Amino acid sequence: MNAERAAPRPRRRAAACAALRARRMMGAAALAALAALAPAWAGAGPSGAGASQPEAQRLGAAPAQSPARDRGPASPPTGAPDDGRAGAHGSVRGAAEPLGRRAAAPFLARAVQGAARPLAGAPALSQGAVRVAQANRAAPTPAPTPDPAPAARHADRPAGAPAAQLPAQSRQGFAGLGEAAEGFAPVVRGTRLVFPRDHGAHPRHRIEWWYLTANLTAEDGAELGVQWTLFRQALAPEGPARGWATPQLWMGHAAATSAGAHRFAQKLARGGVGVAGVTAEPFAAWIDDWRLAARGPGMKLLEARASGEGFAYELELRAEGPPVLHGDEGWSLKSAQGQASHYVSLPFLSAEGWVAIDGRRMRVRGRAWMDHEWSSRPLSADQKGWDWFSIHFDDGARLMLFALRGADGAFLSGSWIAPDGAVQPLGPDEIRMTALSRRRVAGRALPLRWRLELPRRGLRIETAPLNPEAWMAARFAYWEGPIRVSGTRTGRGYMELTGY
Repeated sequence: MNAERAAPRPRRRAAACAALRARRMMGAAALAALAALAPAWAGAGPSGAGASQPEAQRLGAAPAQSPARDRGPASPPTGAPDDGRAGAHGSVRGAAEPLGRRAAAPFLARAVQGAARPLAGAPALSQGAVRVAQANRAAPTPAPTPDPAPAARHADRPAGAPAAQLPAQSRQGFAGLGEAAEGFAPVVRGTRLVFPRDHGAHPRHRIEWWYLTANLTAEDGAELGVQWTLFRQALAPEGPARGWATPQLWMGHAAATSAGAHRFAQKLARGGVGVAGVTAEPFAAWIDDWRLAARGPGMKLLEARASGEGFAYELELRAEGPPVLHGDEGWSLKSAQGQASHYVSLPFLSAEGWVAIDGRRMRVRGRAWMDHEWSSRPLSADQKGWDWFSIHFDDGARLMLFALRGADGAFLSGSWIAPDGAVQPLGPDEIRMTALSRRRVAGRALPLRWRLELPRRGLRIETAPLNPEAWMAARFAYWEGPIRVSGTRTGRGYMELTGY
């Protein structure tokens, strides 16, 4: 008799649990459906040779708290449209797949796809959203060695790396940025950029990013760097879809770097629930509780804040010079085949606030640089990666340079920015970029020390990383961190290396 009474209880409990799982998995199903729209994952693992995801994946865990977090989740700014350019809450730890700086494009869809797979059986997720956070902890590496072949610094792949280890997507440009973009808006030379409108999002273009880097000094003289990034990618040309049906995806990256530590985190979002997005006036970019936003009209005063495992920061940014339009009034050529982007910077930002790394909170001051770039196909199919620099010189001038590495060599471009904000575009014949030495980082030979020259301006400088281990470890990994500058001019800046 007792057995007869007890028998229904497990069945009732199982039924209740099944209903709860189904309710909680509704959002995960939405992400899985989104993943089905993305190209199939064809890349290798973090080592470039099929490395697996970390074993200790914890689904539905509470978000990592920062050492000095004193604010709750951020809400979208008042009046922000619920236009589908957003995501929702949730957490997947140990599955982070950070993205190359200006590489948000098809890889963002692949990153969501990679995160969505373990979600299929994750009853603890709420609303199906994904937050991915990962800290990258520095480890000692061997001393740098001279670059054995500086002339080959823009080769198709690092010396000694067999072609089989390269992700398949890199054969259509790094992270798929060279893939065709049918139906999306092209980048047209002569397009007049209008502000504040063009500080906002451009959903008719496939790829877009808002990117802040800052070179900071603590009260004790220690040098630090921070990064705040929001990427947007459209899976399909913009249409009438709203809510979870929107084709817009969002990804955030944040990092804090010192001479002895590098910490970073990543967030993913989609849907129309207001957790991520950008507004033009007043300007605000956000994903969950990370925020880069203007205080008041225009871009004169901004705030930036982010946190992750082992780090947090909050900065106040003041514009002390005008915005800069790169290339031909903001039309920035990226290849000899004509691929291009719209590219605008705020390179004259002063920064003040605090940074916390591994529980140590420091007051900081320094200089910051904000980029905003959008396109639908910024690379040619053979461009496997890039080497990018932004530099604040001590005399007030600024410099931006990049080399996009292709099958026939590198495409070089840049901008010389005078202290008063006057900008001079730099063509390939005006720039020399030479890798001086390489260092093994995350199993890859990275050119971390460079000589940069502008012969017509008498500029000859060398750059060295503050922390050689500023590696963003993921399937499509990249290096990004603060640098020191010496030579005919001195200063500090940021460097990014992708495709190695």
